[in-house]
Amino acid sequence: MRGARIEEAPDRAQATERESSSSAFDPLPLMLARRLKHAAADVEFIDDFRRAYEQWRGRRFDSRTSPAAAAPRRSATPRARG
Repeated sequence: MRGARIEEAPDRAQATERESSSSAFDPLPLMLARRLKHAAADVEFIDDFRRAYEQWRGRRFDSRTSPAAAAPRRSATPRARG
């Protein structure tokens, strides 16, 4: 819902700009476009994060179910016998 309002805001700002034909600089359309770009970047980041998490989770699940993961691990240093 909020995303739709953000996407429509530049159009509303431009319509308002046309109605008020003053010669003053109106930064609103630029600010709204910037906000929309940031929202798009956030959505892209969340999508990348989700994919990375799913890959990590898949690798973790695979390592738990593989036969090599079930075998006991041996120490890299030999134990002293005494």
